[in-house]
Amino acid sequence: MIGLIGRKVGMTQVYGDKGEVLPVTVIEAGPCTVTEVRTAGSRRVYRRPARLRIEQGVALHQAGARPVQKRNLPPSRHVKEFRIDGTTAFEVGQQLTVTLFDKGEHVDVAGVTKGRGFQGVVKRHGFVAGHASHGPTAGKQPGSIGASAYPSRVIKGKRLPGRMGAPTSPPRISWSWGEPEMNVLLIRGAVPGPTNGLVRVEKRGREMDAKLYAADGTEKGVTALPDELFAQQVHEHLLWLSVKRHLGNQRQGTAKVKHRGEVSGGGRKPWRQKGTGRARSGSNTSPLWPGGGRAFGPEPRDYRTELPKRQRRQALTSALSLRAGENAVTVIEPLRLEAPKTRQIAELLGKLGLSEKRTLLVLDQPTEAVVKSCRNLPNLRTTLAHQVNPYDLLHCEAVLVTQPGLERMKETFVR
Repeated sequence: MIGLIGRKVGMTQVYGDKGEVLPVTVIEAGPCTVTEVRTAGSRRVYRRPARLRIEQGVALHQAGARPVQKRNLPPSRHVKEFRIDGTTAFEVGQQLTVTLFDKGEHVDVAGVTKGRGFQGVVKRHGFVAGHASHGPTAGKQPGSIGASAYPSRVIKGKRLPGRMGAPTSPPRISWSWGEPEMNVLLIRGAVPGPTNGLVRVEKRGREMDAKLYAADGTEKGVTALPDELFAQQVHEHLLWLSVKRHLGNQRQGTAKVKHRGEVSGGGRKPWRQKGTGRARSGSNTSPLWPGGGRAFGPEPRDYRTELPKRQRRQALTSALSLRAGENAVTVIEPLRLEAPKTRQIAELLGKLGLSEKRTLLVLDQPTEAVVKSCRNLPNLRTTLAHQVNPYDLLHCEAVLVTQPGLERMKETFVR
């Protein structure tokens, strides 16, 4: 989608429509000059490189200045390409300003983070330094980095000192306000990168839609999915943390074995210490004896882990956006059954092409007839809109949401 190249100025605060104080990032964006409009390949993919003049009279090397001189355009330092839907609205030499964006419009912002430079293992990986007294020499050194004889090399993945910090940041979605007279954009929230760092501001490139079906399986068209849930950035690490938390919280943690103090036996020494020709032994409850206790066995414990509410919400939107990006989300009108009939649900899934896929049916409320009709189908699982979780979304191959269930999800998770 169309966008601009900008320079991060800093952060400030503004008042929202309801009087609340909102943190915003000030970005000086534009005017950008369109230097070329072209098509690429047989797929008709349109790209528009844009140039932002940050400094006046910047001298480019000959290879970079020649395309600009051919079009009688002023030289600029930075060049970015943006993918657009068509070429009719743009021409070479056209000036693009912050008027491209409307107030409150969702945008994607990407910048280059500062990073932390070259760091040691303590700061980079959380290692613990050795004792600082009684003559230790290790200090903050990482220790051994591999075996000498075999495999006689450093194993891949060894945690060692090195560059710390991501060189680039993924696009994030914010709300924008434009100030055309000052060529300034106000982006709600923080934008990665240092002051005066280069950022890329782009219009939202995708609007998620899903096919809409009637309760009898006939297609009725297309319906829009809320961007706040189905058009967000996918955080793979948060998905991993959420799945780990979900599986861990389901564990009972009741595994238990008897150690040497809990098994029957013990008391007197089996035989005297020396003179018998046998190994020394102090008790028949030793883990070395048959029937003795078990050393270092499992004990009852709690496997539960917690995630902050914000991370749980981002993991959910990531899972929904992932399935929406795969065109695996389908919306259906409310299901009304007078009595439990598994055959009706099976025929409906066949019409929708979901009979062979692991499907998650999201309902707004637990209707007894619908739930009983679905529970005998091996590839179908039901859940409620306010209880949907990333694990169920990742485990399924298709998501079937009722219209009331979609509204319930918006009411519950959209803030």
